Amino acid sequence: NLSADEPVVQRMNTSISSQNWYTEYKKIKRMSTDVNVSTSMIWGCLWDETLQWLVDSGAKTYAEMKDSTSWGNYNNSTFEYKTNISGSTSTKNASSGRSIPSGSTEYSKANNIYDMAGNVWDWTLEGNGSYNRSCRGGYYNLNGSINPASYRINVNPNYSGVNIGFRAYFYIK
Repeated sequence: NLSADEPVVQRMNTSISSQNWYTEYKKIKRMSTDVNVSTSMIWGCLWDETLQWLVDSGAKTYAEMKDSTSWGNYNNSTFEYKTNISGSTSTKNASSGRSIPSGSTEYSKANNIYDMAGNVWDWTLEGNGSYNRSCRGGYYNLNGSINPASYRINVNPNYSGVNIGFRAYFYIK
């Protein structure tokens, strides 16, 4: 929840986008008040390692890393999701791109990790040249075979749009 005084990871949150890289980085760094825990935006290499772990664990296949339609919120996927915390549901149909609340469907879950494929691009700490940061995972208005979970794009860190959010990781010291 980016709007909280102390940002937290929260299922069913809808404020997962429309922040530039700098704002999201600052908010992520404030997520933990415990001296034994550090938080940060995910590195691109950690993204790749997580995808590899999903394959190694049997939760996903290499084919699903190249075409993530079967487990992500893309415009060519169809699934049911919760629209709010009380449990009301809706169906997201193919050819209709729309962002959904984070963690709102089991369809987009792999090994208890939600939304790595589609929904919104996730900013990473990975840089590309002097002026760009890499985003991973694709977003809701794209096709899961063209922009799968393994895909990366490079974006100016000053950009803030509804199609880019972030993924935090916690490091226990």
